[in-house]
Amino acid sequence: GEVERYALISGNILDFKGEHLIHAQDTLDVAMQRVRTEINVYIKSRRPLKVSFWIGSEKPKALRINEVAHAEYIYDSPRACVEVNIPKGNFTIRIEVEKAYIEGEENVRRTLSAVYGLINWAKMQLRSRSALRLIDEAEQTYYEALNKFMAGEMNLVIDLSKKAARLVEEAYKIERKAIERAQLVQMLIKVILTGAAAVAIGFLIYKWGIPVIKRSLKTT
Repeated sequence: GEVERYALISGNILDFKGEHLIHAQDTLDVAMQRVRTEINVYIKSRRPLKVSFWIGSEKPKALRINEVAHAEYIYDSPRACVEVNIPKGNFTIRIEVEKAYIEGEENVRRTLSAVYGLINWAKMQLRSRSALRLIDEAEQTYYEALNKFMAGEMNLVIDLSKKAARLVEEAYKIERKAIERAQLVQMLIKVILTGAAAVAIGFLIYKWGIPVIKRSLKTT
């Protein structure tokens, strides 16, 4: 993965709860108040990461030392976030950030695959020009998201994927309206044709039908 360092936190904590926003690619030393020894957080990554963890009984399941409680990507921020919530006492915690990166990338990869499948499925189903134009736009947006994924700009990948999905949704709405309009037009044509036929038959019977019948009776 892209992560080159790990987070190492150690110290004797009196009372510490905090959240530190760490810019990606930065290596940061954080010294908090009310902490007897310095807290060092080392994260170096070219990607936005979120690592959260708790030690002790503040969460439903108490965690052992060195156990990571929660690690996942954060998509809506270009910054990495280390959120710490720990009890009093001596501790040493080593957070493996790379796992978060791998899980996060896999989630984005699955999102891209889903959008790609959605677009191809829509191509096979939709017929109206307006809807297909939106599908073309969605496809262009997908490839833009793919390029961002290759460049490691994960927060933009999610935004573009959502945009592509919304375009597909809009295309289906347009198609539905087009189908409804087409069905309405077909129904009106049918009514007009059947109505006109009924009027024509009625008119023929009224105008020529009876004389024709009488004439046929005379000839028999």
